[in-house]
Order: sequence, then C-alpha cells, then structure tokens
Amino acid sequence: MYRKIAILTCTFSLLAFPIKVFAATCPTCQAANTSLQNTLQNTLQNQIKDQRKVALEEFRARLTELKDQRKALILQRISEQIDDKNSRWMTHFENVLTRLTAILEKIKTRTDKAEAAGLDVSTVRTLITEAETAIQTASDAIAAQEGKSYAIDISDETALGVTAGEVIKELRDDLTAVRELVFDARQAVVDVLKALGLVLENEELE
Repeated sequence: MYRKIAILTCTFSLLAFPIKVFAATCPTCQAANTSLQNTLQNTLQNQIKDQRKVALEEFRARLTELKDQRKALILQRISEQIDDKNSRWMTHFENVLTRLTAILEKIKTRTDKAEAAGLDVSTVRTLITEAETAIQTASDAIAAQEGKSYAIDISDETALGVTAGEVIKELRDDLTAVRELVFDARQAVVDVLKALGLVLENEELE
C-alpha cells in the first residue's frame, strides 16, 4: 500500500515535467499549463488521500490483533497524530509557497518595467529563474511528503515504544528537510527583491 502511494507521487512529477518544458518554449501557453498542472495535481492528491485512508484502515485492522488493546489504542492515536501533523505542516508550507509565488510575480512585473526603462536587469532575471526553480523544488518535496505514510511496526509487542519513537523521529526529520527547501525558496525570492532594489537604487543615484 505504501509503495502505491509513492508511485502516485512520482507519477505527478513525471507528468508535470514535460508540461513545464512546453510552457517554457511557449509563454502564451502558461495559463493553460497552470490550469492543467492544477488539475493533474488535484486528481493525484485525491488518489493519494484515498490510498492513505486505506493504509490507515489496514493499520487499524492490524491493531486489533494485538493482545494488549490498551497499547493498540495508544498506537492508533499516535498514528493519527502523525498523519494530522504531516498534513497540517504541508498545508502551511503550501501557503508559504503561494505567497512567495505571488511576490515573485509582482517582482517580475516591476522588472519588466525597469527593463523597458532601459535598466540592466540581467542579474535580476537570473535570480528570478533561480527563485522559480527553488519554489518548484520545494513544491515537489511537499507533494512527495503529502503522499508519505508512516507505518509503525507492530510485529513485536515488546518493542512498540521504540518503533513508535523511530517513526516519530522519521516524521520530524522529513518535516525538517521540507522546511529547509521552503526556506531556500523564501531566501531566493528575498535575493531577487534585493537585486531589483539595487538596480532601482543605482538608477536613482545616477
């Protein structure tokens, strides 16, 4: 079941790649490209949610096999908390990327105006491309993390505490990795903003 979820996540990345390349060579198709990507993403995310739901139900079914049902209830709560925490953080990170994308679009508009006024914005353009790449990298990581499930090994009832702790640590490490990519995207947008500010400032000095 967990393998199916990973396959669905990879499928979206593979489908999105040729679409992005096509849009890069056809600027007028960017709006249609965005709409198609959103449709693909929503469809696959719904499939991932369904697969995760099935995986959780299977885990609950296995819990009924435990001799100590008190431990089973604890593990079920832990599993649900892990899933909820992962979901909430991914929603937060997605919102951050949405804001960064909106900011970058405004910067691009201002950059176009500066270029039309005869200013050298080549450095800004390069940084914009890097920022777009950083945002996409973070977005791909979020999509992959959203599709990830965390299974607590219940084969050994004497080691349930240890295995649960290992899964919690795995989630913490994964969230940290995604957060760092989101931070990188944020810093990349800040770098673009600074570069554009420098261009405009030099123009005022002249």
